[in-house]
Formats: sequence, structure tokens, C-alpha cells
Amino acid sequence: MSLPKFPDFQPFSLSHRQEYLNYFSTLENPYCDFSLNDLWIWVNYNNDLVLCELNGNLVLRFTNVFDDNKLYYTLLGRSELGSTLDILVRYGVTELTFLPEETVQSILRDTSYTHTDISEDSDNGDYVYNVDDLVALQGKKYENLRTRINHFTQENNHIEVKELDVTQPSMKKLIKSSIKKWSHAHNDPSNIEFSAIEKHLELASTTPVYAYGLFSNKKLVSIIVFHLPPHKGWLICNHIKCDYTYRDVYGYAFYRLATMAQIKGIKWINLEQDLGKPGLRQFKTLFRPAMFLRRYTITLLQSDAI
Repeated sequence: MSLPKFPDFQPFSLSHRQEYLNYFSTLENPYCDFSLNDLWIWVNYNNDLVLCELNGNLVLRFTNVFDDNKLYYTLLGRSELGSTLDILVRYGVTELTFLPEETVQSILRDTSYTHTDISEDSDNGDYVYNVDDLVALQGKKYENLRTRINHFTQENNHIEVKELDVTQPSMKKLIKSSIKKWSHAHNDPSNIEFSAIEKHLELASTTPVYAYGLFSNKKLVSIIVFHLPPHKGWLICNHIKCDYTYRDVYGYAFYRLATMAQIKGIKWINLEQDLGKPGLRQFKTLFRPAMFLRRYTITLLQSDAI
């Protein structure tokens, strides 16, 4: 299905899958929100994502559920960037958000475009972990995590990790009922994440979605939902939901995801952003990220050179 030319935006649908992946695959690293699964469940959370092609680049417009549904424009691609930005400004687009670091570097390197401001969006940098380091847990920096893992294994018996078939209606029902039960006392008062998980499970009928269940004494105590981007050796972890009556279950569940990923030849795990939430930031820092995939916002002026 061919994409319309700017400024004729078209609503995003899964029929755009292959054309979209052609753009996404040009990124050196798989930023989570630009992966097909995240694009569908988060960027298109309000079902208003539209896109079009401009000078060989992909322009996306959507409202961000985590920013009071503010209208966002973003860009994928590195073709004729000076001309592309100039056209966007003439159209009335004065701010681009969620820009991958490599796109920003190309703008600064390959164009004479001026801007009023360029700033890192620190709440939306992806946490990336080296699987081999995480599994080895060597050194002082992993001391806290080792302690948490030991607590969990000492306090629980018959611990198992099983792959869950999320294409089966009965498994979808089990996952949703478990998460609903675990989440009532935690930080999802508007059911935003629960709605996204429901949307992700429905996507599994047409797009690969994977899940592991962590069991203690045959009782399900954690669910991890993830997908594999086209970038070789990468895994994007979308949701970790736990029964927090089991102490240190979150840390143990993520550690076991890393051990399973290593068996499958995965080198890097993208655990998405922390959205500026202190609790998420604490947990994601605990796992000692090897790097961040950084995003930027650029406020644009008319180009002096074009």
C-alpha cells in the first residue's frame, strides 16, 4: 500500500506494515516507539496516528496520551533534510518531537538549518541492557540486583518460567484477569497501560507478540510481554506486570527474561522509557543500562540557506 505525499496524511493501518518497516529498519538501533508494535499500541493509542512521505522521509502526526494528548509531529529518515524541514515549517510545523539521536545528528551535520532550540527529552530515552552482562551479574554495580534475586529464590519454591501463547483466547483472558487483579493498587488509575496491553494482545493475531509467565508453586506471579524488532539481536520489552505480594518479583522476572533472551541469541534488551516516573526510573536504573537511545525535540525556524 503506497503512502501519500506530504501534506496528504493518511491514517496508519497494519496494511502499511511493510512500507513502514522499510523506514524503521534504516535506524541503526530500534527505538521502542518506532517499532511496529509500540507504534500500534502507544503512538496510535488514541487511534489518530497519520503518516505520509516527504522527500524520502516518513512524517508522522499523532496525539501523545502521556502529554495531555498534545499534537506531535515526528520524522523518520535522513533524506534531503534541509529541504524537508523547510517544507514542514512553511506548512506550519515548528516543532518536531521524539527525534532519534541519529536523525538529529544528521540534521546538524548535513544541513544549514537553524533552530531556536534543541533539547533532549530525558523522560523518553530508551533504557538498553547488555544481555550477557545482565545474566553474569558480575561486580558491585549488580550487588543490589543480586540481593533481590536471592531474596526471591529463597522465599519461593518451584519457580518456573513458561512461554505463554498469546494468540489463544483463554491465555489472553488469563493474562488480562491477572494483570487487572495485580494492578488495582498500583499506578494505572486511568487504565492507560491496561488498555495498551489489551490492544497489544489483539495485535498478536496478525503480528508476532511474545510473553513469558513466571510461576511459583504453579501460581502465576509475573507476566512479561515483548516483541522482536527487525534489528538482529534485539528484544523490546513492552510490559512487566507482577504480583507485588511476592517480594522482589520485578527484579527476578526481568533477570529471567535476560536468561531466556541469551538462550535465543539476543544481545540487547530495550526496556523502553521511564516517562519521568520515579518508580519506573528506580527499577530501570537498578538493572544497570549499558546505554540509552536518546530522543530530542527541535523547535524550527525558516532556513537561511534554502
